[in-house]
Parts: sequence; structure tokens; C-alpha cells
Amino acid sequence: MLAIKGKNIFSILVGTALEYYDNMLFMHFLFILSPLFFPASNPVTSSLLAMGAFAAGYIIRPIGGIVFGHFGDRFGRKQSLYFSMIFMSFPTFIIGILPTYNQIGIAAPILLIFCRFAQNFFIGGESAGALVSLVEFSKIGSKGVIASLLNVGAMMGALTGTALGCLFMQPFMPEWGWRIPFLVGAIFAWIVLRTRLKISETPAFEKAKHAGHLLKRPLLNLLINQRIELLRTMAMSAGFVAPYYIVFVYMSNIFKNSLNLESYKIMAINSFIMLFCLLLFPLMGYLSDKFDRVKMIRLASLSIVIFSYPLFLFMNEQLSLFNVVCLQSILCIASAGVVGASGPLIASFYSTPQRYTGIAFGWSIGVAIFGASAPLVSTHLVIWTGDQSAPALFLVFCGIICALSTKNLKNQDPEPYEILPELNKKGLVT
Repeated sequence: MLAIKGKNIFSILVGTALEYYDNMLFMHFLFILSPLFFPASNPVTSSLLAMGAFAAGYIIRPIGGIVFGHFGDRFGRKQSLYFSMIFMSFPTFIIGILPTYNQIGIAAPILLIFCRFAQNFFIGGESAGALVSLVEFSKIGSKGVIASLLNVGAMMGALTGTALGCLFMQPFMPEWGWRIPFLVGAIFAWIVLRTRLKISETPAFEKAKHAGHLLKRPLLNLLINQRIELLRTMAMSAGFVAPYYIVFVYMSNIFKNSLNLESYKIMAINSFIMLFCLLLFPLMGYLSDKFDRVKMIRLASLSIVIFSYPLFLFMNEQLSLFNVVCLQSILCIASAGVVGASGPLIASFYSTPQRYTGIAFGWSIGVAIFGASAPLVSTHLVIWTGDQSAPALFLVFCGIICALSTKNLKNQDPEPYEILPELNKKGLVT
């Protein structure tokens, strides 16, 4: 049984790594793609256009969460994860061969945005399905560290992307070298697809299926009976996704436009920060299993509130590579505290027949509101206020939202399948 669970976890993580490799390539290559697909005389304008396209792609992620969440709660976690991986590779491949603005004009950014919409639609079901599967395969007392492996897999995928980006952005590489990581990601996704076929269905879903407790309209039930839990899920995501996108997207533009670093050096720095996060996630997941998850999230989110503005102020008064990396590292520690404790806690909000939908829908909306918009909002805040430290205001806001999501919340793990309070609630739609 342990061997079977180990294979399931490995298959989930390999697939998640590749899915996030595909999805995060755009994020980490944004500062390279912006002049190629959104050319403008002013580099800030070019960056704004690219960040707008980056944020717009996330609008469709909640729709993907609804579709794959419904599919995963109705027909199984395994099937949903399999199909999300199949289709995720196609837009990545298209980006790798897509002509630039200079070659086909306005069609280039339009097609690029379409690819981003497609990527986010499929990733809307991937991350939630992987988290649900990991939590349902793990035992009480280890759910934090097992759930944190999702972020380890995602970060490994993103780290691989930036490492390849660092290699193919070297001066001796051709100008089209940035395309190779996209093509490699698509090809490897097709090769590793077989691992998803080996995933077993989770025991919790099998019990729900055999007991006849599967719901025809899980999202409708959530909107009727668990609106507070959905809002908590959205708000709790703010403490992780906002710092993450500030660290890896907004800061890349600081490196490029303020410190005038070459592209491959920016990739190398981001790879270092990702490696740091890779070590933090399982540590925070382990600590969440040993201590109170709710208090851990509160402490981490309040750290974001307290330290964000002083960190930005210090960085901008003495702008240097070292100070920027220090800011990135401290934000990563705080956000890792949120994500390390939030996985099992969010899963505990929902019973088995609607857990996939609840996480996929709630978290996707949170990512779209607080994560994808972070670089764009931060850039506009600087323009509107004239204060280079203004992005910290957005982080403070997100930290407060995350802390408020834990109000009147008790520390808990996902309940055993047999305890299904939602099935006894009035108004349940079967």
C-alpha cells in the first residue's frame, strides 16, 4: 500500500512539475517577451502591456477551475489530472514557434494572449487536483509536509524553466534561443504523460463513489452552503501569490530596467531564489504538522504586513543587487509560511464530494485577483504615487486580507470521509 501511494505521489509531482514548467515559463520570460510581442518606445510602457497580458490570462483560470473541479468531483481526480496535462502542452508548444510582432504584426500579441488564456484554463484544474490528491493520499499528521510537495514539484518545474532560460539566454546563443525552453517543455510533457496513467484514484473519492454520495452540481452546493469557506480560500491565497509574483515578475523588471542586468543573469538570480523556496516549502509544511496551522498563517501574513514597506524603502534608498535579493528572500520566507500551512487547512473546508471544486474555484479566483494583478498594480502604484516603494502597499493589503481569512478559524485537518456535514445541510442539490 505504501509503495502504491508513493508511486501516486511521484506521478502527481512529476506531472505538476511539468505543468508548472509550462505555465511559469511565460512569467519568468515576461521581461524578454515584452519587447518582442509588445514593442514600445518606452520600456515601461512595453512592460505594462506585457504585464496586462499576463494578468488578463488569469481571468479564465477560475473557469478552468470550475470545469476541471466539476469533472474531478463527478468522475474522479485521476481523470481530471490526466486531461489537464494533455491539453496544457499545446499552448506551450505554440508559444515556442509563434512569430514576433515584427514578423506578423498585431496578430503576434493576440495569439500570445490566446495561448495564455489556454494555459490558465488548464492550470486552473491542475494545481487544485494535485493538492486534493496529495491530501487524500496522505495520513493525519503528515498532510502538511505531503501537501507542501505540490509546491516543491511546482517550484522544480519553474526552476528547470529558469535554468534552461539562463542557458539559452547566454550571449553565445542565437536570438531565438528563448524559444527552446518552450519547445522542450511541450515535448517532455508528452513523454511524461504516461506517468499520469499510473495514478490510482484516491481512497476518499472511491468511498464517496461507492456510497453514492457524489454530487451532480458541486459548485452550486458550495455557493449555497459554503460561501464563507470559498471566501476564506480566495483570501488565504493572497498571502502567498502576491509576494510570489512580486518576487519573480516585478523584481525581474527592476533587474532589467533599473540595474541593467543581462537576461541570463536575471534567470540565474531567479533560479537561486527558487532553490531557496524549494528548501523552504517542505520545512514549512513539516512545521505546520507540528504546530497550529492557523497561528502559523497569521504570523506569516502579519510579517508581510509589518516588513514589506521597510524592506522596499531600504531597497530603493540603496538600490543594489544584494539588497533586491535580500528583499526577495525575506518575502519568500513569509509567503512560504502561508503556503506550507494552508494546503491541508483549505482542504479541510470541504467534504470529499466537493473538495476539488471548492479548492479549484476559490484558489483560482484568489490567484487571479491577488497574484496575476500584483506586477501590474505595483507598476501603476509607482507611476501614480511617484514612490518606488509603493508596491509594498499592495503587499500590506494582501497580508491583511490573508490574516483576516483566519478569523474565527480553528486548526484542523481534512475530516475522514465518513464525516460529511454538507450532506446533511438543507438546500443540498444532488
